[in-house]
Amino acid sequence: MAMSVVYTNFNGRIVKENRGGVERYYAPDTLGSTALLLDSTGAVTDTFTYWPFGEIQNHTGPSTTPFTFVGSLGYYFSAVANWFYVRARFYQQVVGRWLTVDPLWPKESAYCYVGGRPRSITDPSGRQGIFGSGFCDPGFANSLSHGMDEISKDIDCKWCANSYSINARNAGIDFCRRMGITMDQVMSDYCLNDGPGGAIRHCVGSCMMNRHCGAKCAMTVLNDHEAQWMDSAPGSYNYLDTCMDLFNNSVGKNLARYKGTCIDLCTTALSHGSLSMNQGLGFKKANVDCTQWMKR
Repeated sequence: MAMSVVYTNFNGRIVKENRGGVERYYAPDTLGSTALLLDSTGAVTDTFTYWPFGEIQNHTGPSTTPFTFVGSLGYYFSAVANWFYVRARFYQQVVGRWLTVDPLWPKESAYCYVGGRPRSITDPSGRQGIFGSGFCDPGFANSLSHGMDEISKDIDCKWCANSYSINARNAGIDFCRRMGITMDQVMSDYCLNDGPGGAIRHCVGSCMMNRHCGAKCAMTVLNDHEAQWMDSAPGSYNYLDTCMDLFNNSVGKNLARYKGTCIDLCTTALSHGSLSMNQGLGFKKANVDCTQWMKR
């Protein structure tokens, strides 16, 4: 009889599995590939490294999982077929190509995988040529018009921001774990969203995006993310949560100008009561006027 496996996702990302009663938590790298597996105590059980197009370079530990290369975004590896199921198509890491034609062909390259940029771009839907030019040769894109360059910049912005968003989320999880909070509590609203872990996550994410993706990119991505809740009823959960996130994003933006790591700077801000939270969990909460932050 096959072993039962139950997976848990958070905002569309795989974060946990229960394999026959044995729990493992997924810790992804900036691309979304599984870098570590942790047990329920937070101890590392497995580590993974990869070659650029997804072959496993090294795996230490006893666990098995089909969610390895870009696994947190849903790339599912079949050991029998030796390829990845990626929703609309199948991807073979040995040759670094899709096995079926892109549904958007000829607008997109037929079999090219992410424009030949597997270290920085992914394609969780299996449908979209992320590079923007529709060609595998990055050199060709350099000769495109200014308009296409702007499209490529927009794509690079989103993926840059996504990478640092993952880093920030991991920083929030790590902060909650160091507080002695269980992983189940971490993945609930208790710490990672409403509490100090959430404050750290937004502050660090904004700080990193402003430093590495540029202020314009960071502002666009962060504002777009919160825009859907800007019209929430005053006093409602979404209203207060969005106000809190916007405030912490602003703190992170300001801290990006100072020396030191974003994690250290935001942790200091938290200890001084300069970040906003719904659940303080022992930390002083910043006094925030939401009528100012919730203005469009």
